[in-house]
Amino acid sequence: MNVICMNIDRPNQKCTVHESSSCKYAAKRSETLFKGINELKRDGGWLDFRDLASAKAYHKQNFEHYEWCKHC
Repeated sequence: MNVICMNIDRPNQKCTVHESSSCKYAAKRSETLFKGINELKRDGGWLDFRDLASAKAYHKQNFEHYEWCKHC
């Protein structure tokens, strides 16, 4: 089962979903001062979801005004 990763980008108001376990962006994600992993910081963060439906529900509830993008 693949984990769905969502990159929440607050400065650009964009939520990008990565479904593939072989995605180079999801594989190289890292914690920074302003962007967290499984936590949101000033500029956003990477959140994991068990399925696409959960990611979409989170987006709709918390970031509906952000653009939804599906990368892979």
